[in-house]
Amino acid sequence: MCGQDKESVPHILLHCGRFVEARYEMEDAIEDIYTHAKSNCSGLDKVTFIISPPGDNNISKQDNICIKDALFQFISKIGMKL
Repeated sequence: MCGQDKESVPHILLHCGRFVEARYEMEDAIEDIYTHAKSNCSGLDKVTFIISPPGDNNISKQDNICIKDALFQFISKIGMKL
């Protein structure tokens, strides 16, 4: 891909320079949800949050749908396949 690091989920979701614009859009869509969840769940990293949000009461069903929608839009924009 970019040649800067191993092509891993964390690299693609959070670091790869090829996907900066799509990443900003995804992060903007989930930032408030992530910030609230992180304040209630110490040690919650963004990759884990995006891929598998906490299953407790901190994340509503609607927020979970929003997170997944942002992730799938990101995947679509960067041309990756599941």
